Amino acid sequence: MILRVLAPAKLNLFLHIIGRRADGYHLLQSVFTLLDFGDSLIIESRSDGVIVRTNELAGVPAETDLVVRAAHLLQEHADGLSGCNTGREMGCNIHVEKRIPMGGGLGGGSSDAAAVLLGLNKLWGLSLAATELQQLGRRLGADVPFFVNGHSAFAEGTGEILTNIMLPEWWFIVLTPPEVVPTPLIFSAPELTRDTIPLKIADFSASGFANLINCRNDLQPVVLKACSMRDEPSFPVFSCRHCLLINSRGGGKQEEFGESPSGKAPDFDSGIRRFDPYLPSQLVRLFCVYKVIHFSDV
Repeated sequence: MILRVLAPAKLNLFLHIIGRRADGYHLLQSVFTLLDFGDSLIIESRSDGVIVRTNELAGVPAETDLVVRAAHLLQEHADGLSGCNTGREMGCNIHVEKRIPMGGGLGGGSSDAAAVLLGLNKLWGLSLAATELQQLGRRLGADVPFFVNGHSAFAEGTGEILTNIMLPEWWFIVLTPPEVVPTPLIFSAPELTRDTIPLKIADFSASGFANLINCRNDLQPVVLKACSMRDEPSFPVFSCRHCLLINSRGGGKQEEFGESPSGKAPDFDSGIRRFDPYLPSQLVRLFCVYKVIHFSDV
């Protein structure tokens, strides 16, 4: 059996750092949301216990790829379950069609790993609950449980405490600058804000996107300081009705908020061309709920 599984990108609509634990991990608040744009994985089951990524990905060796690690993790977990085929007899071929820019903070690797957990859970007939898959996902990365959950969420703790929220339909411009600022550099920066006043989820839920006007990305000043393109004219916000501009490598900036007409993209004039240094860019729509029903047989 073969499945094609969609692995959506995510955006942090804001990101506040509200503290730091004794072990060095940062405490945050954010809203994670899914997009109707992402990678696509073709997963084929096999009965010899072998797990293979069938295509090359630049800069991502197969043995360290999260999709391969996710498959091995689920295989080992299945091997300890009673009432199912021996996990070591369960194998798969995985073909990854990348569309999410790597290193852009859009969760591509984590989303791909979650897609493998969900897809193989179906292909191998394990019937594991989503909560069990989320627990496995935490061993792969902090964002994996969010993608397994498949729902826009208010995130707290280190990102592992998720409360599902509903959001109106929105469109976003996602820009991908040709520059990557390493995450460890950002979180180790002494000037990083670590004492933002926490939000109450009830307050955020009541006001929805309107509350984003008072939110920000605490990582952005550090990113801009480290980014050689910070003085480019493309960094300022542009005004576009019903649209939120998200810089995938430097956080988001907001200028105007509103609910997009259902099913219709906002109109963009030639002013978007000012973002040429950051192309490719994507016009994408918020995907509030993204469930297993998006599997398709190949």
